[in-house]
Amino acid sequence: MVMTLLWSGALQPVAAADARNLIVEGRSQRLALVIGNDSYRQVPKLDNARADARALAKALEAAGFVVTLKLDVDQKAMERALRAFKAQLVGGDEAVFYFSGHGVQLSGENFLLPVDIGGQTADQVRDDAVGLQRVLDDLHDQKARFSLAIIDACRDNPFKGLGKAIGGRGLAATAPATGQMVIYAAGTGQQALDRLNEQDRNPNGLFAREFLKQMSRPGVPVSQVLRNVRSEVVRLARTVGHEQVPALYDQAIGDFYFRPPVDEAPAHAPVVTAPPLAARAAYASGTVFRDCPDCPEMVAIPAGEFSMGSPASEEGRGKDEGPQHQVRIGKAFALGRKELTVGEFGRFVEASGYRTSAEKDTGKGCYAWDKGDGKWDWRAGRKWSEPGYAQGEQQPVACVSWDDARAYVQWLAKETGQGYRLPSEAEWEYAARAGGKTARPWGENPKDACSHANVADNTTYEGTSWELKHDCSDGYWFPAPVASYQANRFGLYDMLGNVWEWVQDCYQDSYTGAPADGSAREGGKCEARVLRGGSWNIRPHYARSANRDRIAPASRDGDGGFRLARTLP
Repeated sequence: MVMTLLWSGALQPVAAADARNLIVEGRSQRLALVIGNDSYRQVPKLDNARADARALAKALEAAGFVVTLKLDVDQKAMERALRAFKAQLVGGDEAVFYFSGHGVQLSGENFLLPVDIGGQTADQVRDDAVGLQRVLDDLHDQKARFSLAIIDACRDNPFKGLGKAIGGRGLAATAPATGQMVIYAAGTGQQALDRLNEQDRNPNGLFAREFLKQMSRPGVPVSQVLRNVRSEVVRLARTVGHEQVPALYDQAIGDFYFRPPVDEAPAHAPVVTAPPLAARAAYASGTVFRDCPDCPEMVAIPAGEFSMGSPASEEGRGKDEGPQHQVRIGKAFALGRKELTVGEFGRFVEASGYRTSAEKDTGKGCYAWDKGDGKWDWRAGRKWSEPGYAQGEQQPVACVSWDDARAYVQWLAKETGQGYRLPSEAEWEYAARAGGKTARPWGENPKDACSHANVADNTTYEGTSWELKHDCSDGYWFPAPVASYQANRFGLYDMLGNVWEWVQDCYQDSYTGAPADGSAREGGKCEARVLRGGSWNIRPHYARSANRDRIAPASRDGDGGFRLARTLP
């Protein structure tokens, strides 16, 4: 099955009747082509493909797409449908292409098979099947603003046992264009299950049924929908001793919702974008607000008390995480809902002409990981806008020093007249824990990380894998777009993982003598500043709320960014 979805950003779904007139009105269309192939003539037939296609078509119509449904199509009909679909699309449209049926890889290329596929040789299969890359290229050529390909064609090789050594099990990895996401129902070399066991009477395959369930939830970005699907498929497949880990390839920018939230914020309250609010009551706990249309979103964090640091019994505990001590945050404050993004930092650079520490010291650049030698080292020329990996405006900014972060908050404070700053280390940990007492915001189990954080995990990069990792898959090797995972109880995203976050404090190797009122610890030479939260390459022992790191204020790493704090009235 292949599905391609196009990003709606803040757009709401439109009724199917209205969607036909969108091009006339100058608005984006939401179109879908859905294909389900069961009745193959010369290779094994399938049981669930048509049922999966019908169910997805119905769900997409309910989400506001104009859907064209095609079942059991031969090569000519499949080609006609694809040409017509391409002709319907214009720049900026949102589209879905869904294919459920047989697929095969040939020398690293993926092909979707029509029902009349024969093929005595690999060359004949190439001629008679439809290349997945062709579908993605068509959408890219038509300037679709966002596309997601979901492929449930990862069943066993349909040519196996027919005397034809054509292709192998599963589909090959792919490289989507900017603005596209691709997810396979199973990883390379794996087989997707149609049913869990002989007693399973669900009309849909395992992947499709979980996809239908997750896409029906309102207010969940598609990136999180896909991760939820992957987690559930892995869990259910393992109950019957089968390994099926959907593979995700992501070059998307921005959020797409099958069913958008009632307002912009998935938390309870809308985002307040207005002149600075004067009354303290306006910043009730959980309020999400901006001080200007382009300002980062902030969340009001309530006052409270917590136990800072880790107990001696916590696995992975560092010596600098103690002694554990009580801290009282006596006054509500605001914290960035997300890590500061590349787009937000770029607006600061454009407005101020600021040059970062890496740009001032191009000979050293940024301390970053490189696949060439598999090591972390200083990389000349690396900087916030060129960190050594592909990024969009919604990725967290990285390769920024404490000095750079401080420059940004000072600029924003001047622009808005508000008390923007870096959080204290105590404020950061208090917000990360969000009232919890476990080692991680979601609980104790590192294996649950991938629904909540971008960490070192089973995701690979061009054949490279992590040695020490979480036993799950979050879909990203480098930083993920902010808010790609579940928020914590305070409505904050990515408090663990993605990028390390600078805080205001000078580093001390213990909490002896640390403030008990939540203020930052400063004074002395302050040769190192503190970072919290870990990053996209952090191992399980370190992905904990109490974990700490430190480097010199002028240092900058390819996994280091920051999050804003703001003083409230």
